[in-house]
Amino acid sequence: MLEICQTVTLVLVWLGLDKDGQAEEAFKVIKDIAEAACIQSSISFSDLRNIDDLWILITPEMVDLVSGKEHLFSSVYWFYTRPWFFRLWVYQEVNSGTEALVTCGNNCLSWEAVAFTATIFSTFPKELFSSSIHWSIVRQLSLRHAFNFPTTLRFRYSTGSQQVSIINFLNGCRRFSCSDPRDKIFALLGMPIFIDHSSVIKADYTKSKLEVYQQIVDLSLKQKPNLEFLSVVQHIKLINTSFPSWVPQWDQTILRRRIYHNSLDRSYNTAQDTISSTAIDFETQVLKVSGILVDNITEREGTYFQRKFHYSEGLAGTQNSDLLQYCISARNRGSQYITGENIVEVIAMVLRAGFGARQIPQTTSEHHIQTDFTALINLVLKDAGLHINVFPELIPYIHGGDSSYFEYEASAMGQRGKNFRTLKGYIGLGPDSLLPGDIAVVLFGGNIPYILRPQNGHYLFVGEAYIHRIMNGEVIRQWRDGVLKDEMFEIH
Repeated sequence: MLEICQTVTLVLVWLGLDKDGQAEEAFKVIKDIAEAACIQSSISFSDLRNIDDLWILITPEMVDLVSGKEHLFSSVYWFYTRPWFFRLWVYQEVNSGTEALVTCGNNCLSWEAVAFTATIFSTFPKELFSSSIHWSIVRQLSLRHAFNFPTTLRFRYSTGSQQVSIINFLNGCRRFSCSDPRDKIFALLGMPIFIDHSSVIKADYTKSKLEVYQQIVDLSLKQKPNLEFLSVVQHIKLINTSFPSWVPQWDQTILRRRIYHNSLDRSYNTAQDTISSTAIDFETQVLKVSGILVDNITEREGTYFQRKFHYSEGLAGTQNSDLLQYCISARNRGSQYITGENIVEVIAMVLRAGFGARQIPQTTSEHHIQTDFTALINLVLKDAGLHINVFPELIPYIHGGDSSYFEYEASAMGQRGKNFRTLKGYIGLGPDSLLPGDIAVVLFGGNIPYILRPQNGHYLFVGEAYIHRIMNGEVIRQWRDGVLKDEMFEIH
């Protein structure tokens, strides 16, 4: 397959017959939006072929291209959920040639239009629908059927994938399906990011899933000696002890947002410029890595945003009542955080995991986060017959906030996550598999805090975490000042 892909000049994608005319309508919508967006970006349509990261072309004004298009939802949704889009092998196929055309019935469309319009839709999903189609319903449909606007975009990394880490690239492919878990790697060996490693990574079906996945970790560490691979490990509710807890299982779909993402301008640098000191014993399947114990987790708290609905759209419910009680309870325990900050303002930052999930941020400062949070809390208080004076610390942020935007970001980061407290008083957001008794650590070469679980003299890896005010080197500075000590963690 690799040899075939390297000789292709034109790829024809056949999606089947257009029996009900949906493809004709969808193709027209997609082409019209892509062409209008090109005009706004002052580029020609043919220029799209030379741009791998289409996000850089998105402007706030492009929201007008999708607003009020709910009457076209059915045909556009139908198009982007064709089974072809979900197959992992086509990722390599569509990137193998210099040109790709998508056909359905008698309709034909360039891949550039498909990808660019998908990027626009995934940037402004809510604006695509008016109140006549409730956003909460649309959101449930998009999750259930893997609404493939974002995953379609990832096809664009043809040459750009050479600038993306192997871990980040593979994580972007997790939404695609294949029958053999080893093909999560083998199906992508023709992509540019693997070409330089063709002598190391081969499609060898005599190897087990574990051997193939461990080899990717080893290759990642040699390519770039950091701990990015730990940020894509996912344990939902329970840790599967039959598989090394520190090895990403690429056959899992993306179940929760990453807190650390190295493509974002606002990426964290928890371990600063420390160099990863890691050793992998492939026989015993043990990862040894140096780092610093930050604190012990003492409380596992609730999840206050689970992508079920938007409060700002009038669907009051127990989650928002719980959020209000959480804020009141936290303040009753002490109005100040360990750093001296107001505890309610800290909660706002933790719920968003700092700056949140979007790659094209609408908010750029903590002040904006607080105004958005205050707008939401004000709605919740009004529903409960209360006034913002319940939280006088939020009054300075009462104007200009966007409650729905805060909910969007908080639900994205909180999906399958849990808030927690530590013995010293830190508050954070981690995976829902964390438990009291786990420990929070900063590992050398890591850009994010991690949660480990002590077990019989070693540790299990639980997941990455956001812990307020230790995200940007604070722990490393204490270590260099001699306040904290480093140690070796043996992770099974």
